[in-house]
Amino acid sequence: TAVPGDEVTYTLTLRNIGNFPATHVRIIDDYDQANCAVTANPDGGSDDPVAGTLTFDLGTIPSASGTYTLTYTTTINSMGFSASTEVINTVMARTDEPEKDYSNNQAFWAVNVSLLSDLYVIKEGPGEVSAGEPFSYSLTYGNLGFLAITGVEVRDDLPEGMVYVGSSPAGSYDPVAGTVTWAIGDLAIDESGTITLTVTAGCELISTVTNSVEIYNTENYNEYSEENNTDFHTTQVADHKAPVISTEAVNNQHLGCNPYVIEPVFSGLDNCDGIFTPIVHTAGDFPYDGHCDRYQTWTATYTDAAGNVATEVSITYVWTEDTIAPEIIMPAESGDLGCNPDVVTPVFTIKADPAGCILSSEIDVATAGPVADTEGCGWSQSWTAAITDNCGNVATPVT
Repeated sequence: TAVPGDEVTYTLTLRNIGNFPATHVRIIDDYDQANCAVTANPDGGSDDPVAGTLTFDLGTIPSASGTYTLTYTTTINSMGFSASTEVINTVMARTDEPEKDYSNNQAFWAVNVSLLSDLYVIKEGPGEVSAGEPFSYSLTYGNLGFLAITGVEVRDDLPEGMVYVGSSPAGSYDPVAGTVTWAIGDLAIDESGTITLTVTAGCELISTVTNSVEIYNTENYNEYSEENNTDFHTTQVADHKAPVISTEAVNNQHLGCNPYVIEPVFSGLDNCDGIFTPIVHTAGDFPYDGHCDRYQTWTATYTDAAGNVATEVSITYVWTEDTIAPEIIMPAESGDLGCNPDVVTPVFTIKADPAGCILSSEIDVATAGPVADTEGCGWSQSWTAAITDNCGNVATPVT
């Protein structure tokens, strides 16, 4: 059995079993030139491609001789067959001498040339992918045979941990079996097509993962070969995605006066490690802008199991530390100014804050008077200074 395009090697064996030498011995082989052609002729036969014969001139062969073996190869035509057929090869031995028995001077061999389909599928994909990130395989299929075929399907077996994202054209996904199937239907001779399959590979597949694909027909056609009905592709799965750190805390937030400072809370999410707790480093508290404001910074970091480093996230809090009330300086002593003085309002000042805090408000000065005494010629007037600093610390009033 052969198919169009196959090579067929014939072996011709000759002996003289008589008791008299055979002269001018010829072997004439009719190789059916309509369906094949001689492509290898190591023993030097004379080829007549028009007549379709190959003639070997062996000269004289003595009686009771040994075996003479000749070989040659034909190639069956690759085109021109409309149905399965037989290639009949007939060989005849001749000599100029009379023979006792001519019935064994001829032999033949029939080669059944079958027109069969030959499905194939080729799988191609990337050499390396990142875990959890979509990537695509290319599935090329077709019919290399000499017969159209119906009921063709392509099925891809997804390994455990690989998730189907989609395909073009659309396939039928079975999540239980982990397979994607495409109903191709009919394939003519030399017809082909391509499928794009998109998947993701989970972190459990880190290292190498092999994905296989198969093409078959559902109507039990015989094929020339099923060796090319399956293919596979091996991909290196790696983790290239950096973990992500997040927080709900507000950076550079001012916490007000004398707060109870609570460290900001950081959280993390990694495509393979899942939820994680970042490593937090802190620096502070330090003076801020040279006065009684303070600040502290917390920085969160993380490196996952694959060595991917998260982008650092830093949070800085600013606050004021001030528990000391301001002190008012009185410019003069209370007393008697004498007769008919020019009464000048006293000027109150603030003693420097030992903590270096800066006041954003002014001294509030209230006055009472002038008030006459009971005799009518004596007068008095009072001035009282008060102030509250930015953190609510109240100064002792001065009068």
